Amino acid sequence: MNDIKDENIVFIYLILLGKLPKSKSHMTTRQQTILQMEFRTGHSAVTFLKENPELILYCIHGEFDDDEIFSATQTQFGGDRIKQFCNIDCINRDCVVPPLFKFDAVHINYAIDDEKQLVKLIQHDIAPIAHLVDENTQLLIEDYNLGNLYTVMESCSLQVELKNQVPNQNQIQVQIQIQIQKVVLWGHKLHSHTHSYIHNAYYRAFKSMGYVTEWYDDNDNVDNVDFANCLFITEHQVDNRIPKRTDCLYILHFLDMDGKYDSVPLDNIIELQCSYRDHKENAETILFNKHQHSYYKISNNHLIYYTLWGTDLLPNEIDDNIKNIDFIMAKRTKIFNFVGSPVPMWQYVFKYLISRGVEINHLGGVWYRRPALNEIEHMQCIQESVMAPAFQDDQQIGGFYVPCRIFKNISYGRMGITNNPLVQKILNNKLIYNSNIPECLNLALKFENQLDINDKKTKILELMTLVKNDHTYISRIEDLQNFIQIHTKFRL
Repeated sequence: MNDIKDENIVFIYLILLGKLPKSKSHMTTRQQTILQMEFRTGHSAVTFLKENPELILYCIHGEFDDDEIFSATQTQFGGDRIKQFCNIDCINRDCVVPPLFKFDAVHINYAIDDEKQLVKLIQHDIAPIAHLVDENTQLLIEDYNLGNLYTVMESCSLQVELKNQVPNQNQIQVQIQIQIQKVVLWGHKLHSHTHSYIHNAYYRAFKSMGYVTEWYDDNDNVDNVDFANCLFITEHQVDNRIPKRTDCLYILHFLDMDGKYDSVPLDNIIELQCSYRDHKENAETILFNKHQHSYYKISNNHLIYYTLWGTDLLPNEIDDNIKNIDFIMAKRTKIFNFVGSPVPMWQYVFKYLISRGVEINHLGGVWYRRPALNEIEHMQCIQESVMAPAFQDDQQIGGFYVPCRIFKNISYGRMGITNNPLVQKILNNKLIYNSNIPECLNLALKFENQLDINDKKTKILELMTLVKNDHTYISRIEDLQNFIQIHTKFRL
């Protein structure tokens, strides 16, 4: 066992004691000394935990079959403290959340030997009862690298006082989580609004993950629909007739504090906003997942969760494009196919390309007179285009907005092209980038006309793989699952 894994065992040990410490700024000198002593004790207990996985069984059953092990546990952990913490009647098989450690000896040994498995143990079986240790679970697992625990604790932004007393059975209130039974998208039916494509991407992703998924709007008759224990996803302009229930979780793209949701507990509401555009990194906003660029904070007594949009393709569909990349590259024409609304910035792009002898073919768009394309037609048009930039105007760039277009175009098999430095940074500086649109277009034309096909293909495939792994709605939902499990009474 290396030191990092030893620190992980100490983390488990401190949770068993109910003494997961908090950051330093709210600690007295005496409390900091206690914290350091706990870690020394934890290090001395590491070997004990590794050699006695039966302790985990005690967490489940509340008793040991082996009197000798029970005696050793009492000695190691100090009397009845472990019993007080673990023998909680309301943690039982009737809970949706598993017991504190629902593992047998083989499972826990396997987890200890594999750091990634141990992280999963912490994430999926400790996180659901994270209210026993407040917010620190999330802070420790967000990078999938626990590192040196004390260093991590020193850098935590959450300022909560160290618990001096181990909670007993009467002091602990275990929160039983509500299992989401159905996902409901509400409003913005497909092609009715630009936000409809975000709803459609969520709808396809949830369906592919096996969730019962439905899509309604204010015009639908839902009198006979069972909405018990649902996750609702909606947008604040189209939710006038959405059912308001106390047993459902609501993810609202912007929450108007106008009384519309007064009958819904604030604990049942997550306000969904865009990472970087809708927040600035400051003391109030906490990083949740670095790889997903997700953040959160509490404002007006409810959670705000910040995320990026993504491609509408599923990972397996991107894999299909990766396998067919030679065919996709061979489809390209000398025509610039554009799908979307021709705002002034795009009119400027059209004019410049025409001056370079490129024909423009404008296809569809919500606010445009042509009928909108379906997903397959859209992808084929992008694949056949001479290039596929995701340019933005000064307002969007200055407002730190990350468009879904960049992720879509790459996933369809095209080289990423942007004039937004933030987008370039998010995609690991692998894009064709220039803040000046004509210069960026020149770079893109040069890239498309180069003779080294293998170099082009290598760069495109690298970006496609990055988007497949980190920027689909599957990855966004997986991040959301963890966030909901850690920060709400629901389980998705």
